[in-house]
Amino acid sequence: MPRYQDVSEDKQLPERPATVPDAAPARPQPVPQVPVTTTLPAPLRRRLTLALAVHDVKLKDAIAEAVETWLEAHPVNLE
Repeated sequence: MPRYQDVSEDKQLPERPATVPDAAPARPQPVPQVPVTTTLPAPLRRRLTLALAVHDVKLKDAIAEAVETWLEAHPVNLE
């Protein structure tokens, strides 16, 4: 087995890190998704499909945004 040269104290690695690195931030839990089925007039669906392609938006994202906007405009008071 080869013999290695001794390493001076100032070049020795510490036995354990001086500081413990912070833990990685926890990822937010994904929001559960549920399927929704509906029908639309054919001309409206064609316009929607074209707009989604032009703006590079997924259908589920556009629908979620539309529903959020509608709900904000139509609040429900359950009291």
